[in-house]
Amino acid sequence: MIGFDYGIKPHFMVIGDIEYPNLIHESKPLAMGYGKIPYFGLLIEPPFACLIFENEQKGRECFQHFKNWAEGSKDGEAVSLSFIETNDGGYVVCVYPEFNRLIDRCIPKYLQAEVNPLVMAPISFPLTVEKISEHYLFFKQQTRERPFVFCGASKTGELFLNVAIQKRQVQLYKENEIPKNSPESAYLIIKSTKKSQRKFERKLPLESPEEIRKKRWKRLKTFLPITIEKLKYQPNFQASRNLLVSEGFADWQILQAACNIVVSFRMCKKPYFTGLDQKSAQASILKYLLNTFEEPKNLLPPNKYFSIEIIRKQIIGDTIELLKHVGSKPKDDSREVLLSNLKKRGFLSGDE
Repeated sequence: MIGFDYGIKPHFMVIGDIEYPNLIHESKPLAMGYGKIPYFGLLIEPPFACLIFENEQKGRECFQHFKNWAEGSKDGEAVSLSFIETNDGGYVVCVYPEFNRLIDRCIPKYLQAEVNPLVMAPISFPLTVEKISEHYLFFKQQTRERPFVFCGASKTGELFLNVAIQKRQVQLYKENEIPKNSPESAYLIIKSTKKSQRKFERKLPLESPEEIRKKRWKRLKTFLPITIEKLKYQPNFQASRNLLVSEGFADWQILQAACNIVVSFRMCKKPYFTGLDQKSAQASILKYLLNTFEEPKNLLPPNKYFSIEIIRKQIIGDTIELLKHVGSKPKDDSREVLLSNLKKRGFLSGDE
């Protein structure tokens, strides 16, 4: 059975380029190079930074992946480049898919405000340079004022300009000044474990029960205004509602479950969203709601769909979904246990 709570944003997993970590490792970066090239696109004599590879083929493949990220976002900033100046007088290079543009490539714009993107992306620190050079300082100064080119290069000095990327931004940090929750902060962990890569996960804070309550009611009124009005005059629903209230369920639980029964009937012709894939059901329901506008001609399901048994079962599914979202795992799905969990977390303290 599938539940759906209108007050929470479904988690949407966004995973970065899974081939990139192996490619950057197999390419064996040797050094960084800096300078200027005559032109690149519309740029005249732009500064460049290049990763020099021992394995030229893998290095080219690696930059082809970078170029794919940039082209997918239509922006070179899809490839995030950082330099961390270490306490030892050198610097570390950090390259990873920029998170916001990664989200844009994976989640349609209209859906982004309605989901919680959980981003997991590989953060690579492919090279440690022992000493800061004049060339590095020149590049650092140049990039304050103008766009630059990021590319790969062979040991013989050939630049991979066919897979190079035009960029406007580079992150520059002192080791002791790395922002705590930035992807670059993974360097401090990697430094202690002697690894060159780490998966970074960006998590979003959970909403309060009051925020969830407000969002639930706003979404219900936005997505299903006609259904809510029609349910006021549906005799079977009203009879079941009174009995469910006497069992201890809240009005908002009963109304939400009835709305879900209506949506399930329209999507699947059956209750409980039967037929939807369990793993993608939340996104499927949300996409349906966002792309479907209610009309007066939309009918409610037959009376049998509003029996106390069907509504109660849908309430249980919706409640489990809400508790999963806030990190709770009830020992069973009995009415008493679920209601107790909701009450402890403040979800039964207000009227809707």
